[in-house]
Amino acid sequence: MQHKYMMARCGLVLAIVSVLAVNEARAGAGHFTYSSGTGEPQSWVGYGDSIIAGYCGIFCSIKSYASYYADDAALENDWAIDLEGFPHSGETTIEIYDEMANTHNAQLQAADGVIWSAGGNDFLAARDDYASSCNPLPLEQAIMDFQSDWDLIISLVANDAAPGALVRTMDIYYPDPDQDRQNFCGEVSDFSVFFPLLLEAGNYICNTAVAAGFLCASSMEAMNCDEIDADHTIDPDCFDYSGNHIRDPLNVIKYVGGVPTTWPIASNSGMIQGDRTHPGAVGQQYIGAAHHNTGYVPEPSFLSALTANIALFCWLGRRRRE
Repeated sequence: MQHKYMMARCGLVLAIVSVLAVNEARAGAGHFTYSSGTGEPQSWVGYGDSIIAGYCGIFCSIKSYASYYADDAALENDWAIDLEGFPHSGETTIEIYDEMANTHNAQLQAADGVIWSAGGNDFLAARDDYASSCNPLPLEQAIMDFQSDWDLIISLVANDAAPGALVRTMDIYYPDPDQDRQNFCGEVSDFSVFFPLLLEAGNYICNTAVAAGFLCASSMEAMNCDEIDADHTIDPDCFDYSGNHIRDPLNVIKYVGGVPTTWPIASNSGMIQGDRTHPGAVGQQYIGAAHHNTGYVPEPSFLSALTANIALFCWLGRRRRE
């Protein structure tokens, strides 16, 4: 399912929830290079934290979604892609912005393709505050701060990326929803607090990206949504506001060779690693495929803004009713 289709459905929102589930690792994978395909040369650049770095432990990295995406893009378009990644484990959105605006801005300006993801480390202190106080206000403040920092990246890429560059970002999957469903602050589950607030933040990620003429992949669809048939149809209720259809990565169903399949053991080779934060090899492949599914035709800027504004209007109306 392409993200531009999902954006047109009222109430269908993407989540940025892994930021509240478990702590991001502070050491490990970093800069990388990757080449794929033959044909027309393409220079790609990637930014972000440990997810795009392929983190799997200190001094350990696996092939990341950006590299899987490069494989698919090269095959689809007869491209020879040289991807240079500048991620750092543990970086927050404002730190990723600094990488893009200052440390590695020349690469951003010269690239044929720009990929980034951010947000996975912005809410850790707020989560700790909530756990100790049961007060959601720090979470709400953290989301507002994140949005301000995210806006800086959107403006930077809109201004500095080369005309015609392929630009993609993504929401953030939920690595351990079942654990949050079991954790309570008083009589309220962590899931019921985190999920609605973070839906708002996740929707903001993709609305602002689409409004700027970029496309936004759904890593949550990749990691947390069941496929319901061998045609890889995503559960149409997956993004229901209640969160009842969001699956834990250990239980999510995907069809492989026509057979419904799960990866119930957390490992580097599965859907999610043993730290219950980072995608394993299978998860990285599905996130890469989500980027591929956004397509390769530039989104018309007027229609991008229109669909984004309609989605945001529907979201705000729903929030008021609730």
